[in-house]
Amino acid sequence: MNGINYNLGLLTDEQRVQVVIGNVKHKTIPRILYKYREFDNFAESIFRTDALYFSKPSGFNDPFDCKIVDTGDYSSQEIIDYCVGCGMPKQDAVTAALQNVSNPNYVVSIIEKARAEALDSCGILCLSKCPDSILMWSYYSKAHTGFVVGLDVLEDPAFFVMPLPVKYVPDYPAFRYLVEKDKIVTHGMISKCESWDHEKEVRICKREGSGFYKFSKRSMAEIVFGCQTKDADRNRLIKWLKDYGYDHVKLKRTIPSRNSYKLEIQDLTIP
Repeated sequence: MNGINYNLGLLTDEQRVQVVIGNVKHKTIPRILYKYREFDNFAESIFRTDALYFSKPSGFNDPFDCKIVDTGDYSSQEIIDYCVGCGMPKQDAVTAALQNVSNPNYVVSIIEKARAEALDSCGILCLSKCPDSILMWSYYSKAHTGFVVGLDVLEDPAFFVMPLPVKYVPDYPAFRYLVEKDKIVTHGMISKCESWDHEKEVRICKREGSGFYKFSKRSMAEIVFGCQTKDADRNRLIKWLKDYGYDHVKLKRTIPSRNSYKLEIQDLTIP
C-alpha cells in the first residue's frame, strides 16, 4: 500500500532505517519533507533543542481523522481471544462475549475504546511533500507570516521511521478491527477526507508514543519564509540558525506569482 512496507514489527532498528532509505530511493516518499510553522512561543525551541513534537492523533484538528468502519460480525470466540489478548481474565472475556450476544452494541463500545487507545499510543509528526501550498501557508503558518522547515530524510533516516503517506478517500476505511488490529495504522491512520488532498501529507509514526523526538542538525536542509513574513521575524530565525549551529541551512522565500494563483520559491541571499 502506497509502496511502503508496513510490516516493521519484526525488523531491527537498522533494518527499519534501510526501509526508509529504500522508500526515498524508489520515490515512494520525497527526500525533502516539510513542516509548516508560525512564529509562536515554541518556534525557537525547534532549533535550540533539535527536536520536533509528535502529537497524539486525538489532538488532530480534523474530527474525521483516523475514523474507521468496523465490519464486525464477530464470533464469541473472536471476542474472547481479543479480550484475553488485551490482558482481560478469561472468565471476564467469556462474560463479555455473552453480553454481546444479548446486546450487539456492547462490542461496539469495546472497539471504540480500543481504537482510541491504539491510536493515542502512537506519536505522529505531520509533514508535507510540498512547501508551496497556499492553503497550508494560510492556516499552518499564520497567513503566510511564518516559515517552513525542510527536512532531508537521508541525513537522519532513523528519525523518519516509519513514514506513512496519507491517502485521500471518500469513505472511512472498513475492516474487522478485533482480528485485524494492525490496520488501525495501515488503514485508519493514513486515510483522510478527499478535501485535504492539497496537503500531500506524510505522517511519521512513533510507536513509542507522543513527545519530543530529536533529529540530526544536518537533516535540516532549508528554511522557507512566507511571502508576508516580517523582517524582524525573519532576522530572528536567521539568528537562531547561527546561534544553534545551523549555518548550513539554505534560506528561501515564497513570492506570489504574477500570473496565476500559486507561490513561487526563490533563494534568499542574506548580506
